[in-house]
Amino acid sequence: MKFSRRQVARYAAKLLHDKTPIREVAQLLAAYIIEAKAKRSTELLVNEVKRFLAEEYDHVSISVTSVTSLNAELLREVKAIVGSPKHLEVREEINPEIIGGIIINMPGKEFDGSIQARINKLKAIGS
Repeated sequence: MKFSRRQVARYAAKLLHDKTPIREVAQLLAAYIIEAKAKRSTELLVNEVKRFLAEEYDHVSISVTSVTSLNAELLREVKAIVGSPKHLEVREEINPEIIGGIIINMPGKEFDGSIQARINKLKAIGS
């Protein structure tokens, strides 16, 4: 029987929600990718798993990019933007190239409040 990427992602999200060790879920996903010869869609599969975790289990995994590490106040602002899921996992990334502000990547959404994004918008208007 052949499973779709969506079915595999939904199943992986359920396993993660049920506290199956990440290593086991990763092995399952790797086996699917190899069997389906879907190496190019690995990122899509991971994003589908994240989306199902968010939609079906209220478990949101986000990536926050800023110039410095997040302090308590900035973390509160991030949570206000994201909302209040049951489970919130925040991964911090430091990138001085954004100049200031923050970028929040969520399943299916991105909030770019960086200074670099504002500069790019101004450049686009001026062109």
